[in-house]
Amino acid sequence: MQVGCLGVSWEPSPPRAPPKPTLTVEPQWSPLFTGESVTLKCEIDTRGGRTYQWGKLNHGNTWTAVSQSKYHTVNGGTLTIRGDPVISGGQYYCRGEIPNRPASSQNSDSFTLTVEDPPKPTLTVEPKWSPLFTGESVTLTCEIDTRGGRTYQWGKLNHGNTWTAVSQSKYHTVNGGTLTIKGDPVISGDQYRCRGEIPNRPKSSQNSNPVTLTVE
Repeated sequence: MQVGCLGVSWEPSPPRAPPKPTLTVEPQWSPLFTGESVTLKCEIDTRGGRTYQWGKLNHGNTWTAVSQSKYHTVNGGTLTIRGDPVISGGQYYCRGEIPNRPASSQNSDSFTLTVEDPPKPTLTVEPKWSPLFTGESVTLTCEIDTRGGRTYQWGKLNHGNTWTAVSQSKYHTVNGGTLTIKGDPVISGDQYRCRGEIPNRPKSSQNSNPVTLTVE
């Protein structure tokens, strides 16, 4: 306690900690798949015309400044990261300093980036008849992990050597992750493949290995 000149006691105010930024992440996908992007935003009060710094803890356990690169796009208080397994496990934080006042911001909490290659479906065929005879049917099943409520796409490589989407027809019956094909020599030699994407995430699946249909 200290006493002022009029005998009034007062206590000095405790030192005030600088503000701590809030780090937000959009979209909140984990893991991120190769080729997808995520945007980090550094949110802090705007007094003093703050400038932003981004830091990354790499595999050598050292913090380094984040700069523009093929993986990172820095735009003031936002950082966009393009996913690649080579940077998976990296931790990121931000600060928002008032110019010439490096003690005017704390570090935000860190965000850890997890990146994986998208899964590759397994394409199974039942019955395993080859060749298929005209009028017989075969069912292809696309098997992939079910996280995210995946939707399925089927593709066909026809004689023009172009991949096209498979839709309902007199030869094809599509039912989500299964495709039933009725054998006919007109489609003999066509190749089929599938993918199983998480909605609104087209990079969340690889293509399966193709299966070639032979009909006699």
